[in-house]
Amino acid sequence: MLLLADFGSTKMKQTLTILITILSLSAFAQIGEKKLDDQAFDFYLDKKYDSALIYYQKITKKKNRASDPYYLNQIGDCFFYLGKYEQAKKHYLQSLKDTSEAGPYAPQRGSCHNLADVYISENKYDSALYFLRLAEDKWPHLRICSAGEFERLSVLNHKFAICFNGISQPDTAIKYLTQYAFYTTDWYGSNHDSLKYLELVNFYLGVLGKRYSANEIKGEFNTAVKNFYYKKELDLEFKKKYPKENYYRVESYIIFFGNKVILRDGMYEANSWGGEPVAEYSKQYLFKEFSESTLVKLLKKY
Repeated sequence: MLLLADFGSTKMKQTLTILITILSLSAFAQIGEKKLDDQAFDFYLDKKYDSALIYYQKITKKKNRASDPYYLNQIGDCFFYLGKYEQAKKHYLQSLKDTSEAGPYAPQRGSCHNLADVYISENKYDSALYFLRLAEDKWPHLRICSAGEFERLSVLNHKFAICFNGISQPDTAIKYLTQYAFYTTDWYGSNHDSLKYLELVNFYLGVLGKRYSANEIKGEFNTAVKNFYYKKELDLEFKKKYPKENYYRVESYIIFFGNKVILRDGMYEANSWGGEPVAEYSKQYLFKEFSESTLVKLLKKY
């Protein structure tokens, strides 16, 4: 009995030793991977893409990471920013093979957009459109709040417009951009690159200039200004529910070459703004803001 007990004890010790070794190696591997990941991301943030690439490639040499869409996208980004577009495309396309749902920040969305950028640079607009649409259909952006939404949509629609203009569909290109072209650079905020917005405006004007004559553009602009729409009214349905509250709905827009440009469409509580009138929702304020946009200043020169 003693011998059996000793034997059992020895076997148990051996088993425990093996388990501890396996767990230790697994933990070590996880710590090692995290260090590689952290180092890679630090280099990536510092725009040291050559160095980031080395670390990301080390991670994907591991069997369980070889097809990980996040790391494939990161490697693609490194090649993309290094100007090595063919290698970038290869890794982006590999990341798209994983079609599983990856949450609101799916790396595949980024892969699609950068593939579109590459194809736009190569004047392959049909291919660029395919990947822009794929991103919107398969991995759509999840809007959490309105912060940065104007910039995001203006950049996205600018890409669509470039593609449609490239395949000789200027009217569609104009439709995609009209809503975003009549704003001031202030809409981008102090933390954003207003040069992107100026690039959008110049591109938009270029497409307009090829599609219409100077007289047509001038006439359409004057008509849009003349028919500047503004409506403010008390929200009666809300008033029924909350008799003591005054909520106003304001709608304001212009029509330019058949495209509606919304300048204001929303409600506000008059009491919370210190009473009437509320300048930011007045016709005078909205018209002044519209008149100060870069595009309007350029259109006035026609």
